[in-house]
Amino acid sequence: MLFYLQLPIYALLSLLRMTLAYLISVLFSLSVGIMAGKYEKAEHIIIPLLDILQSIPILGFFPIAIIF
Repeated sequence: MLFYLQLPIYALLSLLRMTLAYLISVLFSLSVGIMAGKYEKAEHIIIPLLDILQSIPILGFFPIAIIF
C-alpha cells in the first residue's frame, strides 16, 4: 500500500536514480569523445558507429533495454 507521507521519499529516490544515470552517461560520453579525439584509430571506429546508431529511432532501443 502506498502511503502519502512516503511520496517525497519515493520522489527523491527516483530523482537520485535519474541523476546517477545522467552522471554515468555524461562520464561515458566524455570518455568516448576524448578517446575519439586523441586516437585516430578509435575515431575511425567510433564515428561510423555513432552515425549508424544516430539513424535508429529511439523506440528501436527499447527491446534491447528490456532484455538487459
